[in-house]
Amino acid sequence: MPSLSRAAQALAPLLARPLWPTLMAGLLCTSMVWPAGSAAVAAPTANALAAQATTVDISPVAPVYRPSTLPTGWHHGVFMEIFVRAFADSNGDGIGDLKGLTAKLDDLKDLGVSGIWLMPITANADGDHGYATTDFRAIAPEYGTLADFDELLRQAHARGIGVVMDYVINHAAAQHPLFQAAVADPKSPWRDWFVFADTEPQGWDIWGKNPWYLSSAQHWNSKLEPKDLPKAPPGARDFYFGTFGPHMPDFNMRNPRVVKYHEDSLRFWLNRGLDGFRLDAVPHLIERDAVNWNDQPESRQLTKRLQDLITAYDKRWVVCEATAEPNDWGHPRSAAAPLPLATCTTSSKRPRASPPPFRSWPATGARRHPSAGACPP
Repeated sequence: MPSLSRAAQALAPLLARPLWPTLMAGLLCTSMVWPAGSAAVAAPTANALAAQATTVDISPVAPVYRPSTLPTGWHHGVFMEIFVRAFADSNGDGIGDLKGLTAKLDDLKDLGVSGIWLMPITANADGDHGYATTDFRAIAPEYGTLADFDELLRQAHARGIGVVMDYVINHAAAQHPLFQAAVADPKSPWRDWFVFADTEPQGWDIWGKNPWYLSSAQHWNSKLEPKDLPKAPPGARDFYFGTFGPHMPDFNMRNPRVVKYHEDSLRFWLNRGLDGFRLDAVPHLIERDAVNWNDQPESRQLTKRLQDLITAYDKRWVVCEATAEPNDWGHPRSAAAPLPLATCTTSSKRPRASPPPFRSWPATGARRHPSAGACPP
């Protein structure tokens, strides 16, 4: 377990205050001092990785439709995005958790919040913002348990507050058992769940980097920026695709089994009472080639399919990260729009203003959900 630096210990009492800003909690998390690594161990064999992959829950999930207790139009009220790790710590370990969030629901209600958007809370490999998912049907252990999640939903709904969460559908963590099994064995049954190429595809450039990574190099363990990684040697074979870097390989969303797995995983959470999702990086679900890789028609069609699944549940809501053409994705009269009346999020390239301390926010000053799809300024 990590020990805390003196600076972090000094910050801890401040972070215990109700609803202290995310920035201060972020400073605590980055102030941790980790112990030296242990001795090297032998890499697991392909057979061992294949066995580990069988532990992943890919079972089918049938829909369970129940009436929602939320008021009609709840999603048109005030939403608050919450980074659980930095919000409220219930057990003093320096990490925010679901119990801590549940304890603050009365404060959120007093502020006029009608909806909570949770950044990823599923099990992940990055231990930070959670977008490198290792299990799409499990809560990150540092945040709590499924029982804690269920209690959060019960208490939020009792106060008329809806809860949506990030679902990272485009990619997994490189440490995900299915990817590890796939990358270790070209004949793995999980191989076509991800995007591989025998030789390095040419001409690709996504945000200044080549998104194809040599499998044997295991660049997911590197601390370098993707653009600074060493190039593959001439004649190298076996590459995988990662839009957002080597640590997050893309799913092969042309594979019906992959799509079904994600549909079942969405139902897993909806059946528990979750009120909707923010679908991450949907313009990148399907790439055609080195030129036509962003916001392709197939990605929009697939997102519409997912939206229909989610909104088949009573009073559920879905938004998407449609950074390419947000107005098109959100326009209710656009023939190409898979998400009519949906909002969108800002691009990761666009600077985001730091909010003022949360306790100073008046309820009337929070941004309300737009009636159309354009991103707010």
